[in-house]
Amino acid sequence: MLNAKYLLLTCLFALCFTTINAEAGCNGSCTLVEGEDWEVNTITHLWDETVVVDDLNVNIGATLKLENVTINITGHVEIDGNTEWINSNILYLGEELGSNITVKKKLEIISTNVTLNQTAYSAGNVIGFYLAENSELIIKDSDNNPSTPDDRSIIKGLNSTYMAWYINNNRDYENSINIQNSELIRCILYNWGS
Repeated sequence: MLNAKYLLLTCLFALCFTTINAEAGCNGSCTLVEGEDWEVNTITHLWDETVVVDDLNVNIGATLKLENVTINITGHVEIDGNTEWINSNILYLGEELGSNITVKKKLEIISTNVTLNQTAYSAGNVIGFYLAENSELIIKDSDNNPSTPDDRSIIKGLNSTYMAWYINNNRDYENSINIQNSELIRCILYNWGS
């Protein structure tokens, strides 16, 4: 009986030790080289990390879940697979001409801060989000409770005193935009089409 108690005590100690020292990690397309493109080709979950990438491509058939992640993106973002940004900080610099966050499938932004910049803007480019045909953009907090503002998503320009950013949507497409309990600073919803 004494051995069983020692075994139980040892197991509890080991469980506490491994729980306290939980680490960041990634499952799926986890080949990340700082400053290079990140190609997401499978079901991918990245958590508790800080990363810097050029282009971010979530390819057809893949999914991406960023959870408690700080990510700096200097190039283009192409979302062809369902993507979630949860409790994260996204700094989108858009340093390349024609860069934006193109949503072709579904992007859910949950309790996340997104800061947008466009240093290489020219007429015709979208600063911010471009919604392709049949895409979905969801921006919300984590608990659907407007009386708890600490968990809201905040999307703004890098210099929010003068820089507007866009959600560019073609009315001819069957797109979905759902914004709940979040703060969008200097946003312009640009609906175009017939």
